[in-house]
Amino acid sequence: MSDIRFNRWLHNSGTGGVTQDSSGNIGIGSSVPRTALDVVGIVSATSFSGAVTGNATGLSGTPNITVGSIIASSATISGNVSVAGTLTYEDVTNVDSIGIVTARTGVRIDAGGLVVVGVTTVAAGSTAAPSITPTGDSNTGIFFPAADTIAFGEGGSEAARIDSSGRFGLGTTTPGRKLVVAGDLNTVVAVEGSTSGTSNLFLGDTADEDVCALGYNHVTNSLGITVNASASPAVTIDSSGRLLVGTTSVSHGLSGSIVNRTAGTSSPGTYFRGGTWSHFAIGGEPAYVLSSNINASGNVTASETARGGIGYEYVNSSEPTRLVIGTVVASSVPCPVTFWSEGTERMRITSGGEIQAQQIYSNTTALAANVFVGATGQLNRSTSSGKYKTNVETVEFNYSENLLACRPVWYKSLCKLDNPDWGYWGFIAEEIAEIDPRLVFWKTTEPVRQEDGSIEHVPCDPEPEGVAYDRFVPHLLNLIKRQGEAIADLQAEVAALKA
Repeated sequence: MSDIRFNRWLHNSGTGGVTQDSSGNIGIGSSVPRTALDVVGIVSATSFSGAVTGNATGLSGTPNITVGSIIASSATISGNVSVAGTLTYEDVTNVDSIGIVTARTGVRIDAGGLVVVGVTTVAAGSTAAPSITPTGDSNTGIFFPAADTIAFGEGGSEAARIDSSGRFGLGTTTPGRKLVVAGDLNTVVAVEGSTSGTSNLFLGDTADEDVCALGYNHVTNSLGITVNASASPAVTIDSSGRLLVGTTSVSHGLSGSIVNRTAGTSSPGTYFRGGTWSHFAIGGEPAYVLSSNINASGNVTASETARGGIGYEYVNSSEPTRLVIGTVVASSVPCPVTFWSEGTERMRITSGGEIQAQQIYSNTTALAANVFVGATGQLNRSTSSGKYKTNVETVEFNYSENLLACRPVWYKSLCKLDNPDWGYWGFIAEEIAEIDPRLVFWKTTEPVRQEDGSIEHVPCDPEPEGVAYDRFVPHLLNLIKRQGEAIADLQAEVAALKA
């Protein structure tokens, strides 16, 4: 076949045509072809194959284009582009991908937002490089350190996590409870509210999530505990640090109303009493309520029937605060403090301060008395064991002979517990002290009531208070011995005279 050679092939109208330049480029509709095939106009084909190195525009229909890659500095696509494999792009808008989309410089989401119908999967990430981060802060964000675990990193360090059991840990990677806040001694957990209301931490269950609350009241600067969804706190610590039960205001240190049970019943319980006086009372059967009044003398009075208790007492601004063990009756009459066990009174302290224990009197023994009461009211056990003695010497007779100068007396007692009509034998302590000061008990301290109501024993000039009758025994024994010796001598003389 012979070659067909042409430089330009024109339409019979003299326009258009096909042009081939000296380089072999063919132009259709172009007299100056710039590529191997330069078409000015629209190209229609059922299919294309081979490599496309330039721009492909104006394609219509649904042709199949098989290419190794498409590289373009910019492109505008008015329709849809479906990619079955991998689409690699620098910047693209409106991507609907069946396969995997890999972005070299990230995905930018404009004001319209991002709507994901399916599942979005990200890498697990790490503390130093979280998988979800904000722009310009690559070491802060969210990552996934283990299965079913979400962690939050901040500045390259883990700040918090939710573990596989749904437990939230702040400052710890191993929370052992639903909420754990860990840190150093300055760790702070704050619940803040408005400056005109109450900041509450609610406690409850699945049936009632706010049945109880711990709240801070900004107006009163107080901390309250609310129960049974009540509007008023059951327990309050006010701005002065006072504990209030059943009330939110009081002028004393501790106040409130009876808790655990109603006054007048016999069941045990713990109580708070309020009013001009305030008390904390612990009572049980038969003692169950501390009175509402305890006067400055320490006597317990009441305006209601009650039997007793252990109480914290604040009398008024001029009287001290004290711990009181007391009982009350239905009238303003001082009454004793009693101690019970198994429904029976075992001991009492009378309104005058005397200690009485019937069982002590009922328990008898053939042993001698061995209790000594000191000037301060202290009870001591008297002993004669050698292990408590030192510098032991035999009593010289002249000391014993001095007892003969003692004056025995008969008298009537002025002691309030003694029968004023009875008479007694004895000695006068002051007279015995002049003969031998070791034969009397001495008062060496004076009880002085302090401003706070307490009693302090201060030193005073020694004063004889009682005769130590038991100390007469050694001297009497010496005198008996001397009398025995004298009798023996006289008996010997009489026998000699008879002989």
